[in-house]
Amino acid sequence: MSRRIKASDILNCPTYPGEYIYVSDLLVAIVALSEYSKYYNGKYSAIVNQWIHKAQTEWLDKNTGLSFIVIFITVTTVTIMQKYK
Repeated sequence: MSRRIKASDILNCPTYPGEYIYVSDLLVAIVALSEYSKYYNGKYSAIVNQWIHKAQTEWLDKNTGLSFIVIFITVTTVTIMQKYK
């Protein structure tokens, strides 16, 4: 999964081939990579950090701070973002 995310220009990949990108599905993958990294010397922490940075800088409304896709930045990934800030 990490390899596929890195290979994407937008750090996202479709849930199914030829489908749209569902960021909520990718969020689950990012959380899984983050959890794996905790136990394996930060193996995937670089891609987790890149993805979170992209989410914070490109997918949030500048005025409200809310995601235009899903409000996952402030609810679901708070602990991940605090760890990797």
